[in-house]
Amino acid sequence: MNTTRLAEDFALFRPAKCRSGLSNRALFLDLDGTLWPDTGVGSILKVNTIRVSDRVALKRLAKDWIRIGVSNQTLFCYKEKFSKAQYVLYRFKLFLLLSSGVIDAIYICHHHPKSRLSELRKFCENRKPNPGLLLRSQRDFKLNLSESVFIGDRVTDMIAAEAAGVSRRYLISGKNSFELNENNTNLKKSYSFSSDSSLASIFEKISDDATQ
Repeated sequence: MNTTRLAEDFALFRPAKCRSGLSNRALFLDLDGTLWPDTGVGSILKVNTIRVSDRVALKRLAKDWIRIGVSNQTLFCYKEKFSKAQYVLYRFKLFLLLSSGVIDAIYICHHHPKSRLSELRKFCENRKPNPGLLLRSQRDFKLNLSESVFIGDRVTDMIAAEAAGVSRRYLISGKNSFELNENNTNLKKSYSFSSDSSLASIFEKISDDATQ
């Protein structure tokens, strides 16, 4: 299939969140490994649902936070060809995530500097640990990043959040937490480390940190 559209990083929104008067604080969430288990390349195609406790916790935040998924999705980088059916399933999974009401917007980077697909082979400013997608979301929603939060399962999430000026950063403990990708990485400041991957428990920690 034609890869021109795939080669462009994109953002998807729930129309209701484009109206004025909303909070200017964002809760940024990585997808694979944060909203669902990271089972390797293409995890998003395998996931069926977000666990109930996390879904409920995210929906409770709807009035006070704009909930934004930010992800490197490189599942199309490891083959020189892929089927239209795979791409349709991928877009359908993203649509289901938005329609579930737990996320208001999704920002995706498809690039990888060693992609087998030439259209996706580049060092991209949007690929975490670069902050491009977070800065784009700031422009789209007029966000105050210094009042925002990022939850991710890799140190590259923390670096991207730090570079964008996101003040509170929470790294979920896991086997891939300190795995670095092909971009240069340099973590200058601190983040909070969570050994519990439950978003509900992390939200409690965020509330506790805010009152200290």
